This record gives sequence, structure tokens and C-alpha cells, in this order.
Amino acid sequence: MEKKAYFCTPIMKRKVLLLAFAAILSGSAQAQLLSLSHDGGGPLWIDMDRIYNYNQYEKSRWGLGLRYGYQISELKSGASFLDRLSVGAYFGYGYADQRFKWGADAYFWTNLQRQGKVYAAYFHDLTPEATRTMNTYNLINFNASGSFMNRLFSDTRRLTAGYSTRTRGHETVGLELRLSDERKLHDLANIYYPQTDADWDALEHTRFAEARLFFEHDLGLRGELTAGYTTGEWWVDSGYFLRLLLQYDQVFPVGRHFNFQVYAQGGLTTNGTPFSRLFNLGGTCGSAILFERSLLTARVDEFFANRFVLTCLRFGLSHPLFSYTSTILRVGTAPRPFVVLDAAWGKMDKYPSIGPEKGIAEVGAGIDGILRWGQVDWGLAVAYRLTPEDASYHFVNRRDNLTLVLTAALAL
Repeated sequence: MEKKAYFCTPIMKRKVLLLAFAAILSGSAQAQLLSLSHDGGGPLWIDMDRIYNYNQYEKSRWGLGLRYGYQISELKSGASFLDRLSVGAYFGYGYADQRFKWGADAYFWTNLQRQGKVYAAYFHDLTPEATRTMNTYNLINFNASGSFMNRLFSDTRRLTAGYSTRTRGHETVGLELRLSDERKLHDLANIYYPQTDADWDALEHTRFAEARLFFEHDLGLRGELTAGYTTGEWWVDSGYFLRLLLQYDQVFPVGRHFNFQVYAQGGLTTNGTPFSRLFNLGGTCGSAILFERSLLTARVDEFFANRFVLTCLRFGLSHPLFSYTSTILRVGTAPRPFVVLDAAWGKMDKYPSIGPEKGIAEVGAGIDGILRWGQVDWGLAVAYRLTPEDASYHFVNRRDNLTLVLTAALAL
């Protein structure tokens, strides 16, 4: 079985170009779903988010997703219980692991005032380890998710069934049940690329039965409580565990010219929770692109915790200082300065050395839109890492605390 180590090195230029291509492609669609009907309202759609993705295991991932919608009844009094049906399927292929992944799902919307949704899904795909991401990947806003820097995955087969509904206020609440069979593709230090049947047979199966209660408020608050049972994984035995994750994500206008983005998370697990259900506080250092809602100066997989808090604050202009575009060269500029302040604390009870238990902070600044090329605004940002001198993760060399990245945003 082949093993590959990972070091904190920048993404190469050709990968930056792939990110630019993804942004331009998404800008042409300007939606997650693209209708295959000539009038734009047909029942068959392409899921644009399935076309391209990137992570540190698969590298570039290409694929296709299709979704079919069917109106069962009209929204009026006396209609049937089921209002509409949506079924979808997708596949993806990873450049580095050279394997196909796939999945399928079905959603039924009930014809009730609160518009309940019953759904079921099954996939054989990769799932990130210790993920704390609650925002789903979106090709149009790819830099709002740190999924591009995920390195640790499991090969997972998962069956999910659930129900969600809108309350009378502004919340969505739901409950889902999951059965999973997972095989780790890493040992923290190395990632595995099984080549033969014997390599795959050598990977230990870990099985999970989980119930996940979740809610989402229109004002940016999300939360989930997961109760599960596992057959055992690495340093934990078989048994039950609980996992709580809360998130707040909102942008506030400040006057007419500024906005203030607040992103905060907090999480807690019980003792004996499997590694895959802990929290990865590693950042995006090594990327050439700025990924929001993460620590910019922390190394990939540098920190893990079973209890943590994290905040990412950003203050900047809501409109460019000025805007200019050359009609001949079709390039321009629309600069928007901003500043950032990020901080995190976390603790791993069993292995304290891999958690930022003394805290970590970073300050940064940048300018979006220095160069407007096509539908993408390119900019530049810098961040500096601040840690206590007695922390095991403190860097004496100032250069090791500094991160310089490009910024990329769609100019829609």
C-alpha cells in the first residue's frame, strides 16, 4: 500500500488556474442547478456543484450530478399529502486516487403549511475526518469552505433517512438517522492510496449508527447534536458518544459603505468519541487562495480537539473605492480593502499536545479586486500568527508566522 506524507507547501500555479476556471464556470451558471430545458423550467437539472471540487487527497475531482423534479400535486386546499418529488444521482472521479465515487437520493415534500421534507440517500464516497464544516460546498462561493484543504478521509458507505420541517418562526428543524461503514485512508501522518484488493482488505472497517438532531435559523445560527454508537476506532472501544456543534454566520451592514462579517463556532464531545467525530481545527496555510471561515496561518491538520471555540471576524468596504475596466484588454480594477481578526481555543483531553489549549490568534489585512479579470476579482491578503511563547506550537521565526495569499471572488 502506497503512503504519501504531506508538508505545508503552497498550491502550485496550475492549481490556482483550476480554481479560477471553477469560479468562471460557476459564474456562467449563477445557480446551483442548471436546467436542461430550453425554457429553463424543465424537470431535469444539472447540479453545478458536482462538476468540480478539490481536496488534498483526491486533488482535482471532476464529476456530474443530475436532478429530476416532479410535481405531484398543486399547492392548494384539498391537495394530496405529498406535494412534489425530487430524485438525484451523482458520480465523481478523483485525479490522485483514480477512483469513482457515487451517490443517489430522493426527497418528498409534504403538502402542509410548514412544508415538511422526507428524504433518503445512499452513497459510496469519501467523508472528511473530524470535520466541523456546516456550510455545504458551493462552486459559486468555493472559497467560503475549507474543504479544498481537507487531507484526511475515510472511504464510506452510508445510508441516511430523515425528516425536516419549517417552524412557525424562522427555523428549520430536523432529525436524521445514519448507518455507516467506514475505512480510514490515513494514519494522521500519512495518507493511503490502496492499489489492490489486498490493500483494501487490510483497512479496518468501523461501523456507526447515529441519530442527528439539527436546526437552522434564517439569521445565521445553526446547530446539530449527534448521538451515536460505534464498533470501535483507533484509541476508543465500542460504545456510545455524543457530539454537539454550534455555528453562527452573519454579515452586518455598517453604515452605507462597510460590512462586518461574524463567523463563530463551538463544539463539544463526550469522552471516547471516535477520532472521525472530533473537530479538526487545522487551517489553510499552504494554500495560494484565501479560504474564509478558517485559520489562515494554522497548518493543515495542525490541531484537533474534542472541545473548542473559534471566531473569524472580517471588516471591510461593501463597495469598491473606485472601479475601472479597460474595454480593449477586458481587465480592470475594483479595490475593496478589508481587515481580519481570527482566534481559536481547543483541547484534546486524551492527547493535549494536538490541541491549541493555550489559544491562537491572527491578524490580517488585504485588498479584494486589485485585478478584475473576466468575472473574477483577484486580490492579495496577508495574515500574522499570534501565540503564547510557552505554547508548543509557538514559532520563534517570524517568517513562519506569516501567510501571504491571493483572494478570489466572483464579480456578479
